[in-house]
Amino acid sequence: MPSDLKSTIEAAALPKQMADGNIEPALTVAQVEELAIRFGTDGKFIEIAALESGVVPERYARNFNTFDTVDQIRLLKGTATVVGLGGLGGTVIECLARAGVGHLNLVDGDRFEDHNLNRQLLCTQDRVGQTKARSAAERVCRVNSSISVQAHHEFLTPKNAARLISSSDVVVDCLDNIDTRFVLEASAKEAGLPMVSAALAGLSGHVTTIFPQDDGLSLIYGPREDLQQSKGAETVLGCLPQAVVLIGAAESAEAVKILLEQEKTALRNRMLVVDVADNTYEVIRLA
Repeated sequence: MPSDLKSTIEAAALPKQMADGNIEPALTVAQVEELAIRFGTDGKFIEIAALESGVVPERYARNFNTFDTVDQIRLLKGTATVVGLGGLGGTVIECLARAGVGHLNLVDGDRFEDHNLNRQLLCTQDRVGQTKARSAAERVCRVNSSISVQAHHEFLTPKNAARLISSSDVVVDCLDNIDTRFVLEASAKEAGLPMVSAALAGLSGHVTTIFPQDDGLSLIYGPREDLQQSKGAETVLGCLPQAVVLIGAAESAEAVKILLEQEKTALRNRMLVVDVADNTYEVIRLA
């Protein structure tokens, strides 16, 4: 870190009372943006430099003390790839952007339709017909201008999967069909990347985390070659917004655990199963 940047950050920081009552030096969002312009860099670089100097970017103040400085820096240096930007994907990127994950790589070749309005946070009436990838990128920039985002208006296939997930630390499966989910898992395993996977139908859903060495999706759906249909039960039961947001939040929590190297608490070889209808929350061992 340039010494003049460190001294400038320390001089600019103002005392701020944190949620626990302690007074800490902090930078506002406007200060981060101004310093980024002054030093010809981006907000992420300024925020990391601030944290390394003991100064808290105020946008992350309520992440503390569940996260510490090392955690926040690790998140800012991390990259998450989210594949599928509908109901689950929209919730996941909202959580990851606000938490301060430094780079979001977003993949979806679809466009918004009227029937997405009941559950997809990225879908508003004025965005019907627009690409999900572009809308997702624009949302991330409005939520957190410090982090970087790359959007791909492409459907994931066996031919492009490796390219689309490259340079990631974690892959998040927010897809709506089982066959493509297997494609993503295979690519993640080949790249040596952990993958968080979720699915839902009606008022219920599940979340699991798969590491490259794990059996993974076959423990849930059976062997890929035995699949009878690619779509799940949502074709019959629909997708309700309360279940979508809950499962998406759980999925983003798993991604954050991986980025923070908290694998011991992740749902590895386990599956969280939730049914909002009768308030059932259960963790099932898969292997």
